[in-house]
Amino acid sequence: MDIVYKGVYCLKKLLLSIIALGLMLAFASPSFASAQWIQGSSQGNLANYGYITEDKDWYYFYDGGISKIKKDGTGRVKIIDASKSGVIAPVELTLVGNYIYYSDLMFGSPGSKSGIFRLNLVNKSIDQIANMDARYYKIVNNKIYYLAYSDMNWSNKSIYVSDLNGKNKKKLTGTVSSFTTEGSYLYYQTYNGLYRATLDNKSKVKLTSSQAEKPIISDKTIYYINKSDKNKLYKMNLNGTNNSRLTQSSVATYNFYNGKIIYSNTVNYPNTSPLYVMNTNGKNISALTTKTFDNLFVLGDKIIYANQNIALNGWADYRLGSVKNGKLSSPSVLFRVYYP
Repeated sequence: MDIVYKGVYCLKKLLLSIIALGLMLAFASPSFASAQWIQGSSQGNLANYGYITEDKDWYYFYDGGISKIKKDGTGRVKIIDASKSGVIAPVELTLVGNYIYYSDLMFGSPGSKSGIFRLNLVNKSIDQIANMDARYYKIVNNKIYYLAYSDMNWSNKSIYVSDLNGKNKKKLTGTVSSFTTEGSYLYYQTYNGLYRATLDNKSKVKLTSSQAEKPIISDKTIYYINKSDKNKLYKMNLNGTNNSRLTQSSVATYNFYNGKIIYSNTVNYPNTSPLYVMNTNGKNISALTTKTFDNLFVLGDKIIYANQNIALNGWADYRLGSVKNGKLSSPSVLFRVYYP
């Protein structure tokens, strides 16, 4: 009996140890937390203002306020009006657990608090995470990194970091125009080039002297719009080597889809361009759409975009499609939004 008792006791001890280890990994491991918490918030989508995010069953989107719709296009529900969101136009939507984080498209406008907020999807409560004029945030390892300024001069913005609830805020850099993150590194643009640094802004290394805007990292490669070369699209390795041009024409916005780049030459009204697709080496360019568009997001194997000719009249049809053989196949209207 003593042997049986001791065996059961040891087995219980082993099981408790396994459970404890699992909990430690779940709450302490950055890679686990990143994979489990953050959904629908790729660098490419946030670089395009993040009008839409997702979970397993729903798309969450900006329609003046924040609404959701089932992935089959049914069951549209208004979650919160813009008047109750604390901002004029809640965008940069990122789903983290039961929270949607967002900032204001109209930052700096009268009536906007111009901060970063989070909406509790369970009880609809709202917390202000950053009370400065802040946008362009990234969530990494249960921290939020964002650009903000405090002297009413948007050209003098810096990177800050805080806990996800806004506590323990810390200024990391001097003047920065854009940034992104990858793994344990920051990549940010200053007045004299693009730099890489650790997440605490140490071990800083200059990667290029070019003016790199909208940097997006995909497959261990940095892509960016080179303002020093008429807004053409470039790429380079994470250490700054093999810096090369991908397009001969200017690029206004771009994103990644199944190992390819989707882009547009311009989104400046009314001179917008169709969507194009190309390989990541800049070859095999083909047109995906014949009509102009506004807003480009990639969620899983789907592309969601809006037709610009409708948006000019205040309405935007958000279409859902996928790319096959270099063509956008059967885009269907997922939802319609009116932007007053």
